[in-house]
Amino acid sequence: MGVGACSRSPASSVSSGGRTRSVAEDTLVASLLSRLSRAERRRDEIAGLVDDAYDYVLPLRERLQSRRDPRAAMGRVFDGTAIASLQNTASRLLFELAPPTEPWFELRAGPDVPEEEKDEVDRRLKEVTDEIRRVISNSDFYTQAHEALLDSLVSVGLLRIDIGDAVRPVRFRAIPMARVVPDVGPFGTLDAYFFRHRPRAGQITTIWPRASLTEALAEKASRKPDEEVEIVEAIWRDWSVRGTETWRWLLLEPKEKRRLDQSAFEGHGAAPVIGFRWSAAPDEAYGHGPVLMALPDIRTLNLTKQLVLENADLAVSGAWQAEDDGTVNFDTVQIIPGTVIRVAPGSSGLKPLETPGRFDVAQLVIEDLRAQIKATLLDDDLGPPEGTPMSATEVMQRKADQAERVAAPLGRYLKEFLFPVVHRVAHVLRQVGRIELPPIDGRLVALRPLSPLARAQAQEEILRHDRWVEMMNLRFGPQQTALALKVDEYGAWLARHMGVDPRLVRDAAERRQITEAIAAMAADQGQQAQEGP
Repeated sequence: MGVGACSRSPASSVSSGGRTRSVAEDTLVASLLSRLSRAERRRDEIAGLVDDAYDYVLPLRERLQSRRDPRAAMGRVFDGTAIASLQNTASRLLFELAPPTEPWFELRAGPDVPEEEKDEVDRRLKEVTDEIRRVISNSDFYTQAHEALLDSLVSVGLLRIDIGDAVRPVRFRAIPMARVVPDVGPFGTLDAYFFRHRPRAGQITTIWPRASLTEALAEKASRKPDEEVEIVEAIWRDWSVRGTETWRWLLLEPKEKRRLDQSAFEGHGAAPVIGFRWSAAPDEAYGHGPVLMALPDIRTLNLTKQLVLENADLAVSGAWQAEDDGTVNFDTVQIIPGTVIRVAPGSSGLKPLETPGRFDVAQLVIEDLRAQIKATLLDDDLGPPEGTPMSATEVMQRKADQAERVAAPLGRYLKEFLFPVVHRVAHVLRQVGRIELPPIDGRLVALRPLSPLARAQAQEEILRHDRWVEMMNLRFGPQQTALALKVDEYGAWLARHMGVDPRLVRDAAERRQITEAIAAMAADQGQQAQEGP
């Protein structure tokens, strides 16, 4: 599972159960278990709120804390607005971040690359970019990323990316929040993930072939192979290693506090687990997605819909009143078509009881709550399709407003989701020999998002330059504008900022050759004109 084993300290050691353990080993295991306990306590603080949200928007998901029956939870949902809006938002967010039908990122030459070499470097990086996108498109990225995005809209999404096989070199797997405990590091980022597994004793070496079992586990695997045991898996960033991104992986048995296996991962994109959030407070592992923000309205809508359904049942079936004159046996009477109910002479018989509830008022409340929930979950950006069709200008403005509304979450998703996915896939492809690429460090190789939302935000910079050109034309005319503007450089700049394929844009050398050829042709024509017929 790793690229190399962690080095073990040859310092002083102790003997336990016939096996020698170093003091450093005991200290590391104890430190990890202590960190896991702290992370679980912080998780328990928000688990009730997250589980409550799951009851209304993802009722069939595994809960963090409670052991509620998903089928029973589904029976307590009376309105599906939040469920549908969450699915729509996750699908649209995935399409806006990484559309499957168009490029959503590109690798470009960084600022440390000499200017005269950037065009050639961009062409080579275009081939690498296409290979990375092709691998992602042919994998299960979109199905797994959608599931992880659903969790991120509640609290935190978790995606595991491992080395695959020859057909699919990269494997994606969404991890439910209930099966992992994330933790933040010294810089406020998610840099540790803990998994509590309960495999059968006889399956430990099948799941982790390199695991070195303790004597107790080996005996249990031999005598009681079907008995479940607890195993802790830890993945964390090692900040003590300077200059190189380093992640460590450790498999341990928590009761005996013993290591079973360990590995180290180095380089940009070495982290096999990616955690991302919609928003989060400083030094907080679990985020606060729009679902938690809309939870009060979701609860109120669900209760209101329940009361409306109960009122509808009352309106359809009715409530009846009758004088207790001894003629009617209220324990056996049935009100069905064709029934004849005897009443005493002078008795008023059965009378329907008027219900005080008003459906029209409740419906107004429901519509208002639904609109508010959709607005919070960003499921109402362009409005309903009814009415007069919107103009192209209005659509563009609404899309720009949408980009502004999600500016902060988009920045977090780019940093915690999109960029780590590309870094990780590039790291895996380098390991298996599919690509040759220096580290994507922003200096030699830069990663640039091309998603629709990112492009919408980048349009402002392009429009600012276009307005400058327009003002120059209006104030000074086209000739002075041409003198002030480097037209050839401006065209190349536009191509870079709009994500145009660099293979379609002439580089500086080609433009210089064409300019020289045009100048030579003009000189020849001038000379011929002077010589005359």
